[in-house]
Amino acid sequence: MEGQHESALQQQKALAAEDTRERAMHHAKLASMALAQGDTELAEASLRFAVVRMQDFQADGEFQALIGAEDNKEWKGDPYEKVAAFFTLGLLLHQEGDRGNALAMYKSAIIADAGTADERYRSDFVPAYVMQALAYQAERESSNAEQAMTRAVDAIYARTLTEMLADGLNDIDTDELGLDYEAAAMARVILLSGIPAGVTVYARDPVEATRAAVSQATDIARVQYNLPRKDRSPEFKSLNDRNYEEATAAMGALAEAWRASAEAIPASTMSRLHDEGARLEGLLDDAPNVILMVESGRGPRKIREGEYGEVLKIVPSRSPGREPAVSLRGTEEAPDTLVEGADPDGPMALAFPATQETTTRMDPVYLDSYTWQGTTRGSRAVDGFLEGKAVYKDASFISGIVLDSMADAARASGSDELAAAMQIASAVLLISGAVTNPSADIREWGLLPDSLFLVTADLAPGEHELNIGGRSYVLDVPATGQLVAVVPSLSPGGATTITQR
Repeated sequence: MEGQHESALQQQKALAAEDTRERAMHHAKLASMALAQGDTELAEASLRFAVVRMQDFQADGEFQALIGAEDNKEWKGDPYEKVAAFFTLGLLLHQEGDRGNALAMYKSAIIADAGTADERYRSDFVPAYVMQALAYQAERESSNAEQAMTRAVDAIYARTLTEMLADGLNDIDTDELGLDYEAAAMARVILLSGIPAGVTVYARDPVEATRAAVSQATDIARVQYNLPRKDRSPEFKSLNDRNYEEATAAMGALAEAWRASAEAIPASTMSRLHDEGARLEGLLDDAPNVILMVESGRGPRKIREGEYGEVLKIVPSRSPGREPAVSLRGTEEAPDTLVEGADPDGPMALAFPATQETTTRMDPVYLDSYTWQGTTRGSRAVDGFLEGKAVYKDASFISGIVLDSMADAARASGSDELAAAMQIASAVLLISGAVTNPSADIREWGLLPDSLFLVTADLAPGEHELNIGGRSYVLDVPATGQLVAVVPSLSPGGATTITQR
């Protein structure tokens, strides 16, 4: 088995050495394989090459992509792949004590998660904020450390409350409110667009988040309405004079019902989020000297959808990440024991074994998932990506249904020509512009993990035996400073000794 891994590694080195448009992708894959072999130096060198190529500069092959397939472009990866490259490189730099450059990589991961210049979202990649906070703490920059950890906790709230607020809005019975179906459907589309901004301002208060979302959504709809149709986000393609006015009129009642649903979010949910955040914030109060980023499962896959394969869809793998069992073996002084048959009051009644083996179970903290990052934007689930733009599950579907129902109404009133035009528009929206766009680029890193878990401890200097998911490691804890390392999930599982680089 070891020979097979070595052979695969050599083949990947050869691919990474070729000057092709996939060179950054091959270097990213090489980094994953090197980590699995425990070769952190090769992993770092490969990621250094990859992150330079993955920047958003003019891509080689841009002209060819205009008249052909998207995969004629130089591969730069999708946002979640860029996040993974920057973040993993940051961990490797952190492990060797280069906290300054590690901080730069964590910041780059956060920026990459926020999206492109065309579509900007708030980053919700928790691991980068957490490691940023711990690096700042080690640099004695307490204010920056607290700020970074606050953002990490805000992101934990955001990824839960964003989904709950979207579900709450979609579950409102508009018939009970006396709203027209089509107007209410478009009003939902508008209100949904404001959720990321609302949660950004009030990450830990769902009621205030809805208020802010309503205000922001109104501004977003106005801006989108005034844009040429071709320049709008997918969920706003169907806006016209009539449905814009009707949707705006319906938003008042819908927004009030939405705030009421936000007030009904269970206290147990808010308590759980508070506890998760408090545990992370506690790391700044009691700094650990062992910080492990433990990978689990396999990351997402890319597929094409749509009549012409024009929609990029990111889907979970068949091996999702699961919380690993983590335990630490050690020794401790054994308690006094009575020698069998001895007089309890006699001088030789007690035996004193020097030490005994102990096993301490450790509780990993779930931080994030590359699958989650690949299938969301600003914590909102998306159905796919068209020319890099997110097509939201809820909004684009609703918009398509609105147009389709309007087509039926037009046909019923005898306007066959208008009905035909609306049905065509609906089909284009739901298919996401199949006729005019090339096939989506599904080239992928392919060796990423799914989930990331944080394991921390405060251990005495020296070697300790650690078991993670059935694999044994030796932790070589330094006399001073922190031991920071990534534990890969990819077989064969990395080096057996985890130490400072």
